[in-house]
Amino acid sequence: MMTLGRLAGIEIRAHYSTLLVFGALTSILAYGYLPVVTPAAGSLERLAVAIIVSGLLVGSILAHEMGHAFVARSRGLIVSGITLYLFGGLAHVGGVRSEPADDIAIGLAGPGVSALLASGFFVAAGAVMPANAQAGELLGNLGFANALLFIVNAIPGYPMDGGMVLRGILWRATGNVVAATRRAATAGKAFAYLIAAAGVWLLLKGDSVIEGMWVVLIGWLLAGLAESAYRAIITRTAMEGLTVKDLCARDVPTLQTSDSVATASALLRSGASSRVIAVMFGERLAGLVADVDVARVPPADAESMPIASVMMRTGGQPTVDADCDALVLIQAVPMSPLRCVIVVDERGDYIGLVRHEDMNRYVEMIETLGNSSSLSPRSLRRLKPTRRDAGEALQSEANYSGD
Repeated sequence: MMTLGRLAGIEIRAHYSTLLVFGALTSILAYGYLPVVTPAAGSLERLAVAIIVSGLLVGSILAHEMGHAFVARSRGLIVSGITLYLFGGLAHVGGVRSEPADDIAIGLAGPGVSALLASGFFVAAGAVMPANAQAGELLGNLGFANALLFIVNAIPGYPMDGGMVLRGILWRATGNVVAATRRAATAGKAFAYLIAAAGVWLLLKGDSVIEGMWVVLIGWLLAGLAESAYRAIITRTAMEGLTVKDLCARDVPTLQTSDSVATASALLRSGASSRVIAVMFGERLAGLVADVDVARVPPADAESMPIASVMMRTGGQPTVDADCDALVLIQAVPMSPLRCVIVVDERGDYIGLVRHEDMNRYVEMIETLGNSSSLSPRSLRRLKPTRRDAGEALQSEANYSGD
């Protein structure tokens, strides 16, 4: 990931794949398209024009994301940055969305910018065309690119911006943010399946096999993105309004550093409620040990080997304050080798753990109940979890836009 700088106080980053797209587009323009339409121009002139056009296209994508970011910031939300990827961008927006209007306004902002840019490029193309047909055609192509960006993102389903708008509308109509999120993701998957079906039809025709394969691949990718967007957004929705202590497990089994691996093994076999054991040195937390680490020790050595020799010390684990916003867990838990976070009080003393399964269980409760607005987190944690796996959502930060 490359940091390109800051724009209006927002950090702009680019994935290395962006360089591939920029370079490929510049090469196609400079050595494929421009030599045909401007044969009299020199190679350096064509290269300069190609770089400018490619830069304008990347700039259009950035402007789209800035539209999301500016509106989000104007509504009191936190914008941590914008990342440009292979075929689009992502505005990283944090904070708690308090009303459906947030989704609607932020979702409309990006496509609105693209529509304005498309109109501007088309007007410029019309003005320039009589004097310079080649320049007019390039401006027209930029207009079409922005129009395509608008059309694609206006599709009412995740992961498109239209999915965010649809969620806001459904949320306002029903008052149920969880059900609204699910329906917006379902709409996105339905659209993806239609695209894949169109690809299958092209394959069956027999004369468009390559095109059909590409269309099927695009549909398959969009369906996966819709599901990933749902998992990430529903996890973020579940975490909003909670603190870390609301999800903290305080009944984690404990041992002392002097206890043996055999003692840990017996504790785990006895039906301990956790796959992780907290290892204490007196009253202080010294480290954590997982069931898999205990299982690796040969039975012949387990009795004489202290648990401290196989534990992971606290320095290798994320630690968060109990009063922190629970949203920090979305990034912190996947960073942990043991898929858990150490929770401490204001003095830095150990309280308990937030484990991957604790977050999974809570998200499953939210999905089962459909809406958490009137329920306390503790009452939800006592409910029986469903079978649905929310683990994938913990791998990605929930964001407002993925164009």
